[in-house]
Amino acid sequence: MTYFLLPDLNYENERIELENVMKSYTEWSYYGTGRFKIHIGFPKRETIIPIAIKFKNPKTLFKKIEFNMVKANGIVAPHADHDRFVTMNLPICGNFKNSTVDFYENTTNSPPTHTSSLNLPDGTSVEVTTARSCASAELVELVSYEVPICFDTQVIHGVTNSTADDRYILSLSFKEEFTYQRLKDMYEYGDLLV
Repeated sequence: MTYFLLPDLNYENERIELENVMKSYTEWSYYGTGRFKIHIGFPKRETIIPIAIKFKNPKTLFKKIEFNMVKANGIVAPHADHDRFVTMNLPICGNFKNSTVDFYENTTNSPPTHTSSLNLPDGTSVEVTTARSCASAELVELVSYEVPICFDTQVIHGVTNSTADDRYILSLSFKEEFTYQRLKDMYEYGDLLV
C-alpha cells in the first residue's frame, strides 16, 4: 500500500474559504492537453496558513502547497513525480466519492519519460522536469476518498474524474527527507497533526 487516509484532519471550517478562493482563482497554469490536464494554482500565504498550522512544525515539513484542479470528465495520465516525493491531498470540492486517484505498476520495466510543459496563464509554455510520463503502466488500484490522503508520488499515479463536477484539492508536498513511511509513522504515533 502506498497511501493512507487521515480522517481526523479536520479542516471543515477552512474548506469553505478555500473553495471560494479556488473557484474564483483565475491564474491557473496546467500540464497536459485536452481532457488530459491538471491545473495548478499558487495560493497566497494567508490562504494556506490556517491549514499549515494544523501540523506540528509546518515550516520543517512542507516543500510547497498548491491548488490542483481536474475539470469535469478530466483525466491525469499515469505519471511519477520528479520534483516531489510524498504529497497529501485535501479534497476541497467536487464529487470525490465518484472520482479517483489511480495507482499503477510499471510492468514493462521501461523507464518513465520526461515530457512536461507547464502552460502559464499568459499563454506561454515553460519546459520543466516535474513528472515522468508512464503511458504503458498497468492500473492496479482506484481509490476514491472524501478525507485527506497521503501518498508516495514516486509511485505511478493519475486521476480519473468521470463526474460532471470540477475536482479541487489542496496539495501539500513534503520535503524530501519526509519519506512515505516516516510520515505514516508520524501520523500513527501522533507526531504529525496538532
